[in-house]
Amino acid sequence: MSDLDPYYRLLGLAPGASAQAVKQAYRALVKQWHPDRVVHDEMRRQQAEERLKAINDAYRRLKAQPGWDEPERAADTDRPAPTAGAAAKPAPNSAANRTARTTVYAREATSKTFYDRAVEAVDEGDYEAALDFLRAAIRLNPEDAAAYKFRGFVYSVLGLELSAETDLAKAQQLEFEQQVVTVPGRSPASPPSPTPPSTPNYQWNSELLYRHPATPITAVAASRDGQRLAIAQPDGTVHLWTRKTGRVFHVLTGHVGAVRSLAISRDGQFLVSGGDDALIRLWHWRSGSLVRMLHGHKGPVRSLALSGDRSILVSTSDDGTVRHWHLATGQPMAVNNSHNAPVFAVVLQGLMVLSATQTGRLLVSQLKTGETLHTDWDDEAQQHHVRAIALHPNGRQFATASSDAHIQQWSIAATDPTQRWNAHADQVTAIAYSMDGTLLVSGSADTHLKLWDAATGAHRGTLTGHRDTITHLIIQEPEANALRDGTQHLISSSLDGYLHQWTLNPVG
Repeated sequence: MSDLDPYYRLLGLAPGASAQAVKQAYRALVKQWHPDRVVHDEMRRQQAEERLKAINDAYRRLKAQPGWDEPERAADTDRPAPTAGAAAKPAPNSAANRTARTTVYAREATSKTFYDRAVEAVDEGDYEAALDFLRAAIRLNPEDAAAYKFRGFVYSVLGLELSAETDLAKAQQLEFEQQVVTVPGRSPASPPSPTPPSTPNYQWNSELLYRHPATPITAVAASRDGQRLAIAQPDGTVHLWTRKTGRVFHVLTGHVGAVRSLAISRDGQFLVSGGDDALIRLWHWRSGSLVRMLHGHKGPVRSLALSGDRSILVSTSDDGTVRHWHLATGQPMAVNNSHNAPVFAVVLQGLMVLSATQTGRLLVSQLKTGETLHTDWDDEAQQHHVRAIALHPNGRQFATASSDAHIQQWSIAATDPTQRWNAHADQVTAIAYSMDGTLLVSGSADTHLKLWDAATGAHRGTLTGHRDTITHLIIQEPEANALRDGTQHLISSSLDGYLHQWTLNPVG
């Protein structure tokens, strides 16, 4: 029995199958197991991510056999098919496609050519193809620091931590030797993602969940089913509320000054709070007891995010740092000091940490090491404070909300915003994507919530009812059949002391 036999079987093939059969099986399985197909079900999405990692690993190992096509040839004729949802393209080996590609590569077979094609592949979610292109780019120019850094980013997305660390270290070494931070000309424009069906307009019903008119709500977090809420207030208290009784069942005390950020673990057992006192507190949800305090920040804690397995906490602060904590021990794992400005927002996607500063700088780092993976977005496009950030369920796009009343959408792989529009009459303070990724919701200091088509930026509705600045938005995970009829559930909080739940129903 060959050491490679398990990898053939994982792809559904008999041991010793041809290279062409391996490629065809790989393409079919990538489409079948791509996480984008189950964006509405987090458990199935995590299962799909693990399965896709195993498929990618099997394909990579089989490709490493002696005699397999070189990356340049694979990139030219055998690029894995785009993931589900990508636009159809001519057959890779058709005469027209082969002639066109031969002409392009004969004219400019450079490292930048392959780098740019890797950017396109990442934007399509085709990470294996991106690795092929980046290997070719590095082969053509072994001193291309940007290619090593980008490949480290792709490895990190795939969960290949050792490979990611090796490439990032190599990129850092090359940048130091070349005395540059980035490679000139590396600002590839990403092609637009495939456009999903247009989002309909919405009708909505509003339900008042909680009110404390004399006390602003500074932060809110919800359990996965929306049945339990943690509500923070300026006096340093956190109120634990349950829908079952409609009452607060615990008031957590200990913070000095306002609590600015909250996060609930996916299993609902733990709550994390951060505030103006620069402290992070871990609480047991049911008992309301304090488990431990985390010390390290030198300024107010602005944003918190927990990994899906609740093993890692990421926090941001006015002190300009992004800190990674081992939650079981409360010990720091890593500190990223790259921002040099107050960091207002952070979101997690797999092993990626996406953070944004008050001054508009965007940064992707690695969850377990804190290593910077990507910082090359256009800072000039963000001339005003970034107040909030939201990651699209596909993990390849994100949106930022800023103090100049604009919303911008970005691609993880590119450097310039793909869309920008004036969204409100005042600064945009909160933003969130629907679970299926078709809808973008924004909240503002103008007291309004607005609904936007995530693909086109078209306005789809305005929600009114709050009387002060919107502070947080939470898209609830849908019930088993919720997405079949397009129904969305949203929770909003405001400085007016009210919490509303909105049920959004598509019309037209």
